[in-house]
Amino acid sequence: MASSTLVPLSVTPERALPGARLAVAGRHVPLPLEGMPHVLVGGADARVVAASSQHVRFVVPNDAPVGIQAVRIDGAMSTAAWIQIGRTVFSDV
Repeated sequence: MASSTLVPLSVTPERALPGARLAVAGRHVPLPLEGMPHVLVGGADARVVAASSQHVRFVVPNDAPVGIQAVRIDGAMSTAAWIQIGRTVFSDV
């Protein structure tokens, strides 16, 4: 996997719960020869569901820490993007 600059790096949406699908946008996303890029959300491994040289779509891991967390792509020479992870407190109310 070649290193390259990822400019700009942004994540949408900026707030999510575990299990939500998000997208990182940038330029020159480093793509491995086989498989998908490796994405970390607050240090937790995210499941990547789609990737191109300009976008990576991933699922927020269930074990992602609550609060404002960094999103990083391995091999991308860039600062992290930031998202806010929440938790479901009540359901079926």
